[in-house]
Order: sequence, then C-alpha cells, then structure tokens
Amino acid sequence: MAAELAGAGAGTVDRLVTGTRWHAGRRADEMAAAAGTVRELGIEPVVARAARDLLLRMPAGPEAGEGGDEAAWRAEGGPGG
Repeated sequence: MAAELAGAGAGTVDRLVTGTRWHAGRRADEMAAAAGTVRELGIEPVVARAARDLLLRMPAGPEAGEGGDEAAWRAEGGPGG
C-alpha cells in the first residue's frame, strides 16, 4: 500500500478523501455492526467504535447536501489538519 501511495498524485489523494466523505455514513453503520459482533465475542470494540465515531464526525459528502464543518474537522486532525 505504501508503494502504491508513494507514486500517487494529488488526484489520487483527493479521490481517497472525497470517497471517504461520500461513503462515511454507510461505513459508520458498518463499523457499528462490527462493534456489535466484536462485543458479542466478549471483546471491547475499541477500534470499531473509534472508527465509527470518526466517520460520524466527518463533513458529509456531496450526496448528503450541506455537509459538515470541514474546517473544524481538519483542525481536529482530519486530512490536511
């Protein structure tokens, strides 16, 4: 993966960021389901819960309409922050 990204241009990085925002809601739901599965196995779902929380804090993608507060998200450590 590192080799792939090492040769990536700005367009690739932009697609990764845009794609993540576009699909954040669905991915947050998937992480919530994964957290439930991990919890059923008797394991605290720390990573799945953290991923879900990060996805929920992201500014919305174009399909969601208005979007979130991108400046605040970046200030908290989002891409470019």
